[in-house]
Amino acid sequence: MSGLIDDVLDFARGRLGGGLAVESKVTGDLHVILEAMLDELCTSHPDRVILSKIAIDGNVRCDNARIAQLLSNLVANTLTHWSDDKPGVVQVTLPLGLDPI
Repeated sequence: MSGLIDDVLDFARGRLGGGLAVESKVTGDLHVILEAMLDELCTSHPDRVILSKIAIDGNVRCDNARIAQLLSNLVANTLTHWSDDKPGVVQVTLPLGLDPI
């Protein structure tokens, strides 16, 4: 529920010109968070196939929650608008615009 509230607040801030809050920190578990998010999408769309390859080695300075939100939005849009008979394909590799630490 708090995630939904955060999303609504982000939307409101963006519409009012306040921008999005970003918490950039060094993390070594971005791949774990992205895989968990993809697992949730697979569970909520059991009739769809999502093929994924996440290859992020080492530490990265980023906002894990924002990167996961970005990927979630992209994959959710793919599941909504992509052909039902084709799998969604997700490939995340470093570099993805993020600096390895």
